[in-house]
Amino acid sequence: MALNQLPSAHDCWQSSPSMDWSDQSPIASPSYSPAKSLWLDTEFHSEATPIDLDSWYPQYLRCTQYFLEQGQFAPAVQSLAAFLNIRLPCQRVERQTSSDAGGQEAAAHVLLRRYIRRLVVTAHDSPEVLMAFFGAEWTGGVGCVVQQERQTYLFTAKSSGWAATKAAYDLLPDEQTPFLRPLRAPAEEELRLAESRWSDWNGEKEEEEEEPWLIAYTDLFAGRETQVVIYSSEEASASSNEGDQILSLLTTPTNPQRVRAQLLALFRYIKTHLLPVYTAHRASEDAAKEAAGDHQLAPPPPQAFLVGNLHTGLFALLFAGAFVPGIKIHRYDHAPYVKYLFGSDVVRRGGGSARTDKTEASNHADNLDFRFHTRSGKQGVLPRHFALVRSRTVIHRSDATLAVLPGAAVYVDRDGCGDEDGEKKGEEEEEDPVAWAFLGPDGSLATLHVEEEYRGQGLAGRVASEAMRRGMVEDERWKDYGELLVHTNVAMGNGASRRVMRKLGGRVGWTVTWTVVEVV
Repeated sequence: MALNQLPSAHDCWQSSPSMDWSDQSPIASPSYSPAKSLWLDTEFHSEATPIDLDSWYPQYLRCTQYFLEQGQFAPAVQSLAAFLNIRLPCQRVERQTSSDAGGQEAAAHVLLRRYIRRLVVTAHDSPEVLMAFFGAEWTGGVGCVVQQERQTYLFTAKSSGWAATKAAYDLLPDEQTPFLRPLRAPAEEELRLAESRWSDWNGEKEEEEEEPWLIAYTDLFAGRETQVVIYSSEEASASSNEGDQILSLLTTPTNPQRVRAQLLALFRYIKTHLLPVYTAHRASEDAAKEAAGDHQLAPPPPQAFLVGNLHTGLFALLFAGAFVPGIKIHRYDHAPYVKYLFGSDVVRRGGGSARTDKTEASNHADNLDFRFHTRSGKQGVLPRHFALVRSRTVIHRSDATLAVLPGAAVYVDRDGCGDEDGEKKGEEEEEDPVAWAFLGPDGSLATLHVEEEYRGQGLAGRVASEAMRRGMVEDERWKDYGELLVHTNVAMGNGASRRVMRKLGGRVGWTVTWTVVEVV
């Protein structure tokens, strides 16, 4: 944005987040006159050429000596300094008196810039005030310093918010800036010069670095299923996946700390605002029944939650270097999952017919007839099959979840029994699927299984493709959002499933992990 002229000090002050005060400063109000003074013209010309330091420094010392011997003792200067919360040299315990050193030596050890900065940011840098502080020769001694600080103030305000700008001008431990005001009476040429220098310094075509951000989907009531899914903008800078590498993030030197702080803030928010409601609900139910005697992954402890699909780069960033105070990790996948991505061409293709090609089928497939429906024409996994599905995986999914997930299932006729013969024998009640696939709520291929005796028939690829087609195309999940991607996660060591994903046309995206986190 351009460095346009700021509103008047009074207009800005009405909305300034600071204390109330009177417009009358201890030094008379002419300091707020918008009239352009002669020294500004001279200063702009001198800024265009190098300053002769040999002639400038003696003038600066004379301004310093005046400030030490006269200016700081003037009642108006002392009252303004008190009002602006900055101590004068005579008010400092560690000051050197004129009896300890000569005037020139004492002047060389006092920095006027701290006082000039306070005058600039509070809009008290008028010629009258500067003369009261530094004497009648202030233009030659501190005029260039005033101009430097005015431009620095413009740059600081342009690149920072109010709080950051104020913090930059606070003097610790107890001389904080009491308020900020817009730059006093900025001249058009002053703004033009500042804008030109800002462009030179920042690069006119250089885009400002984006602040990292993250979003999270949280459903603690999912229980043993994934409760938190996180995406950070830093994932877009992840290193490329080659082979079986666990992916990290390519971040700038300052961003890792910011992203880490954002993750910790999210976890603390979940603990403070979301977890109490969930734990109260869980205590009211029979939690023991939920986990009794099954082979699946245990639910998180009552005060913890399951974070899934977490980029391995984010996980490494969170725990890089050392123990993280306040965070306890109960478990995580030491061997992560590889995420595969499928485009619309793969998804729209579907599984075609469930019947296998003879080139794909094993020898015992000659008498098998595979189909995507039961003998009576029902498609997908039926509710009575949910227990069978759960028995084949360590990942818990409730009946309620399985009932709403889109998917596909493969059924088989054995020994040449056709549909009509099967119906006559009333065998449908005993008919179980031999392969199935589900899409998760997030559009991922969440479950893929083929019964062991039917593997090697090409069923995995067919049922996976059909589940993706039904979930995204037939059920119109792409209708409102356009054709996006379908993804799936395969254990890094599961070579067979990874070959299936590659054969389907999936491309490797990144690596992810599941972890149980507790804020202690």
